[in-house]
Amino acid sequence: MEHWIIDNEPALRLGFFIGIFLLMATLEMLSPRKRNFLKPKNSNINSHGVSQNNTESIRGFRWFNNLSLSFSASILMRLILPLGLVGFSLYCQEVGLGLFNLDFFNQINSIFIFIFSLILFDCIIYWQHRIFHYVPFLWRLHKVHHSDQAFDVTTGIRFHPLEILLSIGIKFLVVLIFGLTAESIIAFEVILNGLALFNHSNFKIPLTVDYYLRKFIVTPDMHRVHHSQIPTETDSNFGFNISLWDRLFGSYQDQPSLGHDGIEIGLKEYKDTEQPKKLSNLLLMPFKK
Repeated sequence: MEHWIIDNEPALRLGFFIGIFLLMATLEMLSPRKRNFLKPKNSNINSHGVSQNNTESIRGFRWFNNLSLSFSASILMRLILPLGLVGFSLYCQEVGLGLFNLDFFNQINSIFIFIFSLILFDCIIYWQHRIFHYVPFLWRLHKVHHSDQAFDVTTGIRFHPLEILLSIGIKFLVVLIFGLTAESIIAFEVILNGLALFNHSNFKIPLTVDYYLRKFIVTPDMHRVHHSQIPTETDSNFGFNISLWDRLFGSYQDQPSLGHDGIEIGLKEYKDTEQPKKLSNLLLMPFKK
């Protein structure tokens, strides 16, 4: 079973991604949490809060841009790092690199190491996210993600290819230091990608369900606060998977100050501009003042 998972890693990850993406996109259409994030100028809004003009075309451009960024990042990773994290993990295991590849850890239950690896990876991703907000050059890359003026499932894959490259580099370093297993890496990547699609989605979860769910994982309502234009809210709720880290490290904010109906998504510097709406601008955004 383990060999099958490793041998079929690309297909496995792609299958989970497509399945979860389609599920979230369908739920957004059937039961949206917030309607009409993007209001075209001079548009007419009907009684249901839906634009009668070109809101759909704007959504189409966003989806194209966000999916294109994700595709570009995937191509870049394959060109620069053809071995991949899983291949690197297998190499480290073969030559005995990393903490968990020491003889001492052979005596510890593999399930414990597997679970610990998932938690460790998630904590590191939390701190990586915080650092990308506070280091100016890294923020230039990460603000491509935050420049999205709407919040839906495609926002979860809207990252500049160079940010993805740096993130993968950090993961390589973690694998090298700790000797994480290929199985734990595949599991974490599937969970991370799936929950990123989930907690960026715009489907309505009953408030009672959200209240209990966010005690364990990051929910869409919790993460939407992080995409607010208000700086103190942008610098909160950094977690992607486990909600514990924000509570533990003092970055948790329960609700947006303007409420979920009044929250403005994106960055103020790009409000009412066309820059975040063109793929070429998104790719060049980190290099512009």
